[in-house]
Amino acid sequence: YLEILLGKKTVDDERRRFYLDRCYSQTLRLSNLIKDVSLINKAEESADLFPKEDVDVRVIAQEAIDELSDRAAEKGISIDNRLPHEMPLHGNHELIYSIFRNLIENAIAYAGENISIVIETYNSTLDTYYIHFYDTGHGVADEYLSRLFDRFVRIDEGRSRRNGGTGLGLSIVKHAVIFHGGEIYAKNRRNADNPANGATSGLEFFFSLKEK
Repeated sequence: YLEILLGKKTVDDERRRFYLDRCYSQTLRLSNLIKDVSLINKAEESADLFPKEDVDVRVIAQEAIDELSDRAAEKGISIDNRLPHEMPLHGNHELIYSIFRNLIENAIAYAGENISIVIETYNSTLDTYYIHFYDTGHGVADEYLSRLFDRFVRIDEGRSRRNGGTGLGLSIVKHAVIFHGGEIYAKNRRNADNPANGATSGLEFFFSLKEK
């Protein structure tokens, strides 16, 4: 597209706009991909370069919610932050933020419209928070659950590309959780109104963040 625009042929305004829009969107995808790959490599190979400070997990989660609230509203998605009002932790702000941002982005992109996203705790100890993140959307085929955190895994290739995903979001989530001494797993959430029928009602994540 850029070669066409820089060439000698005359391009009408409508087509020029189309080419520029495509160039811009692909530039954003490449930029996001580079950023995500860099973050994962840093987490794997140089985790000690991530500084730690006293943070509040709930406050960081709310930052991610606020950042993505407009995108969620466009699809009729509500986000309910049920985390306790004080969740102090000595950790890395950037990585904790990436956990919530990527989980929320994943739900907005793939879970469907007019759904709910809920973030809550289901347990806590003196040094560990146990967090439950779920949506009430589509869920995924059970055979993909064990691969959700792998790099570049796309459950729906076409829809992933349309939404501009890099295929690294959930891998980043896993590395960020591990950095904070925790574990994470995902499963399909069964229909809360009638769990016996086995119908899927969204995707849920259980993870922990530990004071290290």
